[in-house]
Amino acid sequence: MLETVQNDPNWTIEAISGVEAQVNWQRTIIGQNTPIAVNNDLFVFHQSILGCENDESVVAINIDTAVQTWTHPAQLVRNIQSVETDFLFVECCSTITRIDSSGVEQWQSEDIPARIFRPNLFLLNEILYFPTEAQIYTFDADDGSNDGVIEMENVVAVFYDVLISSIATNHISVTSRQNNERLWSKRVRIPTKIFLNEEILIFNLNSQIDAYNVLTGELLWTIRGDFNAYPIVIDQLLITHSIGDVLAWHDTLTGEKIAEVDLIRSERLPVDQFSIHATLATNGEHIFVLYNNYEELIALRYELHN
Repeated sequence: MLETVQNDPNWTIEAISGVEAQVNWQRTIIGQNTPIAVNNDLFVFHQSILGCENDESVVAINIDTAVQTWTHPAQLVRNIQSVETDFLFVECCSTITRIDSSGVEQWQSEDIPARIFRPNLFLLNEILYFPTEAQIYTFDADDGSNDGVIEMENVVAVFYDVLISSIATNHISVTSRQNNERLWSKRVRIPTKIFLNEEILIFNLNSQIDAYNVLTGELLWTIRGDFNAYPIVIDQLLITHSIGDVLAWHDTLTGEKIAEVDLIRSERLPVDQFSIHATLATNGEHIFVLYNNYEELIALRYELHN
């Protein structure tokens, strides 16, 4: 049986298919609290309280106990990324800060351009890659020193073997990082999120999710739905959140839905069906669902059936 830290009077699970799951704990967190990330045994989020000047910080909560462990001041946070288990990168409007798992700042970069797209930061061989609309900035991951600039426009994602860029309105190009040759290009809306899982490139397009072979551009599968959170990917699983507070697990190889749970709140608030009103994160054992419109954070513990 899954153990519960504390019972949650607001949220329950009504229906379960293909998974053992329960609400492990819930916390009320005041303000606007995105972006979010999971780092080792910590759930980390950016907290901004309206009307409180300079009252912004990165906050860490222990996953097992739901107790706040540290805070770090940070203004205008655009992205928090857990790159390895012992540290985080925090992107603000003009800098990147490396913070260790105890909340101690290790370095802060020099000023960098603000970005329209917010692709993931990418770490390879101790070099941190930071794509912008005009260039890719690189930093030494150990000390934050500038390691140079790669001249390449409109890069929206950097992965180990490939770069993904927008070459025109509604047109995506995939380029090899080994020889800078274009592998393929396709007319497709600019994705709001991009994931690379094994050799499968996954594009989130709000009302649908498409998967392509990263080397050939072959469309492998499509999932359509009323999604109101950006999906997340871990191992070979894609996790979605749909209107009605339905969480679903999909196989990234086939797109097949393999598990589903319905989250039920005792008092539902009206939600614009076309808005993104939830944010997801996972560590493979918990799914964290943050509802800024409720100011509530839920930790759902789960085990998929074999």
